[in-house]
Amino acid sequence: MQRTGGAKDFFRESLFIMSLSLLVAFLAGIILGSDTMVGYIEEFPGLLLIVPAFLATRGNVYGVLGARVSTALHQGLFEPGFEIDWRLKNAVLASIMNGLLVSGLMGLIGWSFFKIIGRNVTSFFPYMSILILAGLLTGISLSFLIVVLLFLGYHYGIDPDIINGPIVTSLGDLVGTLLLFVSIIIVRWFIIV
Repeated sequence: MQRTGGAKDFFRESLFIMSLSLLVAFLAGIILGSDTMVGYIEEFPGLLLIVPAFLATRGNVYGVLGARVSTALHQGLFEPGFEIDWRLKNAVLASIMNGLLVSGLMGLIGWSFFKIIGRNVTSFFPYMSILILAGLLTGISLSFLIVVLLFLGYHYGIDPDIINGPIVTSLGDLVGTLLLFVSIIIVRWFIIV
């Protein structure tokens, strides 16, 4: 397929990506709104306050990774493939570290807020464990998925910038919701609340 870089190409690529993004966002909403997920979140008072912020920061932090990879592909700094470039490795590690830092800070602020206003909140260790574990799991998963999707899109002639915005935010919601759920289950099994 020959790309002209015109409005027609942009519209065709964007329509497909936006439709895919919408589907992924619906899946995230279905999971988040399920009785099981709501029940698990309610077992940890104060956790519901963090869910919107947690999901939003997944798209923000890993959107930066996607932008770096997209820019590097456009500039020809590396080609998509199985060889790990040091720039890619550093960008992934920085994103995972930022995601963990934001998760921890978010947990500390959320937990402290509930304590200050005198509301019931889960004890500190389980609360923070859920957010740090979810931050780590989403960091690893999203980094891998974003790099693979951008490389595949670039390989098949789709502008990685078109993929990055909508897909990263939607994937951040879906993967963030799923792995927050997994983290809650793990903490329930191993930590006495």
